[in-house]
Amino acid sequence: MAASIRASEKGLQLIDRARRTKGWTKAEQAWCDLAFTSQATLERFWAKKPIRQDIFISICNAVGIDEWEKISGLSHISVHETTKVRRDWGD
Repeated sequence: MAASIRASEKGLQLIDRARRTKGWTKAEQAWCDLAFTSQATLERFWAKKPIRQDIFISICNAVGIDEWEKISGLSHISVHETTKVRRDWGD
């Protein structure tokens, strides 16, 4: 199963600035085309719902953001939180 991640609130603010610079709406068809995704997935992205990591990265890259970890908030996960998640999954 592919990894799924979601955008953080701060990350969405960064994406919002980048997409406005391009003159795009939040469900812009050109954005979907460049990210190889659907408008429904873009809507889930804006709703901070988990989406496949590869699509998440494509959405970020399409508006010129290469550091997708900053959008996801994954760069802020501590070792303790990562360990807790692994225990919750039974690994």
